[in-house]
Amino acid sequence: MLTFKQLHTEEEFNIYSQSYQECLGEGPISKTKGMPFDYFQRSYVIGVFDNEKMVAGYTLGFDVPLRLPTFVPREENILSPHEIFKWEECCEIVCMWKKKEQVSKFFVFRYFWPHILSKTLESNKLFILGHDQNARLDKHYGIFGPVSLYSGPSTIGLPSHLFFYTRGKVRLLKYFSLLRSFFHKDFKSR
Repeated sequence: MLTFKQLHTEEEFNIYSQSYQECLGEGPISKTKGMPFDYFQRSYVIGVFDNEKMVAGYTLGFDVPLRLPTFVPREENILSPHEIFKWEECCEIVCMWKKKEQVSKFFVFRYFWPHILSKTLESNKLFILGHDQNARLDKHYGIFGPVSLYSGPSTIGLPSHLFFYTRGKVRLLKYFSLLRSFFHKDFKSR
């Protein structure tokens, strides 16, 4: 049984960071840097464990400076069509990773995403900030129409999309993820 645990120690953060980098692989996305220790300390960091082994994780950042805007080149403008948008009102989801051989898609839809989205809603922030550098992920995240803040090359040269969801859309995403798990092929074996 996989379990969620909030991480607190430098050793846990190091394991998390190394695992995240390993999951990025060798391609261009591997230029994405892990998080510095001080970011971990001021964030909500969750590891998913199979017994004692960390097999997945995610981090929520609540305080400025946020990590995700740093993927936008400095010369580009980040504009929001939402009149009350403020960085201070954002919860960002960063550095999500999973070991494919140990974490099923069923677990991701049924438990991982709902856990992430529940914790973002508990933050009471008005906006949930996301970012991707992958067309497949961008299509997946775009299902419920996020508000785009920036689309173009990232600071490491990959296609980049910085966006946010309102709290209402995050609730929809949470229930969509749960519903999707019921249609996943692994559901019958659970």
